[in-house]
Amino acid sequence: MKKGTSFYIFIAILGITFSSCNFKLKESNNYNKPDVDVTNNQVTIVIPCINTKTKYINVYRRDKINDEVVNLGVLFHPVALDQDHKNYFFYDTFVERTHTYDYRVRYCINNKYYYTDWSEEKEIPDSTVFYADGSYSFAYNAQSAELIIDNPNGIYTMEFSGTITEPDFPDFNSTDYKPALIVSSETTTQTLLLTSITSGSSMKLTEFLPSIFLDTDIKIEGIVGQKIEYDDPSSADPKIKQIIWTQPAAIAVDGYNPEGTINIPSITGIDGHDYSRNAKISQ
Repeated sequence: MKKGTSFYIFIAILGITFSSCNFKLKESNNYNKPDVDVTNNQVTIVIPCINTKTKYINVYRRDKINDEVVNLGVLFHPVALDQDHKNYFFYDTFVERTHTYDYRVRYCINNKYYYTDWSEEKEIPDSTVFYADGSYSFAYNAQSAELIIDNPNGIYTMEFSGTITEPDFPDFNSTDYKPALIVSSETTTQTLLLTSITSGSSMKLTEFLPSIFLDTDIKIEGIVGQKIEYDDPSSADPKIKQIIWTQPAAIAVDGYNPEGTINIPSITGIDGHDYSRNAKISQ
């Protein structure tokens, strides 16, 4: 086996954790809000480095039109620091013209979460050259598909049925952006990379799910595109610099119990990276 091959096999089934947002701090104790700058083709979120023990940082965006909060990605300390070693920079291009947004981040420091306040609101002018002019899509379209969960001979499987359409924007390609299934329990949420989303593709859930999702009630929240960028991709042991997510898309699930969940007995699984589905909303 070539040097580094085992690492890439591991990465192929990496997921991204979005643990439930158990808000650890009172709003008055939040860190200062990030700075946000809107240029002609992107939004730049400037995030101060506040603690050298930071493990990673989640970046959230809130659309003020529909009050929807999404997790945009993860920055990994210290490889994500810019050359000044004082600030992280996250670039958001998945925005709609004439919409107004604000941003906040969550630091993971010594396995505890610390939030910032929400940033100043920023409106995206209609004169910008952002993708979203009505002709692009930032999410998978799974409206004509469903995920079928079955238990033949005591072996839980899931199978895609129908057509799932990929996102459509200039920078999207299936080499960089991989489809990931959003799975949640009462305590955590993760994105887990999928090997295929074509109709008829099937996998054993006992081999696909991390241990944290076994022997507990879980839900399938949808599908998201996931892009992983490395600090030095040519290294035999590359370190993840940042993760970028497209907009999430819901998918119908056939196979839930009457409570709208499913419980899979434990066997195997691989943990993902931290990705909280929603950020706590404050004014």
